[in-house]
Amino acid sequence: MAEAKAEALVKYRDAYAEMERIATEALRKSEARAERLEAAVAILEDALQEAGDDYPGSSMQQWCQQQVKAARAALKGDDHD
Repeated sequence: MAEAKAEALVKYRDAYAEMERIATEALRKSEARAERLEAAVAILEDALQEAGDDYPGSSMQQWCQQQVKAARAALKGDDHD
């Protein structure tokens, strides 16, 4: 009986370790993806800023500024409607 309990505990420990490994890998991938998305948004922010600056005071510049603001809010998780 004690041997069966010990075997069950070993299986439980191994299963827990595997779940922890899988969760850690998923978190690492998620964090890497978030970093890539933030870099992509920064590139687009720069492009919109540059395009808007070509037309100072125009509706194009206003639209570009709104898009940059919406992108930043989306990254932070804010409502950007």
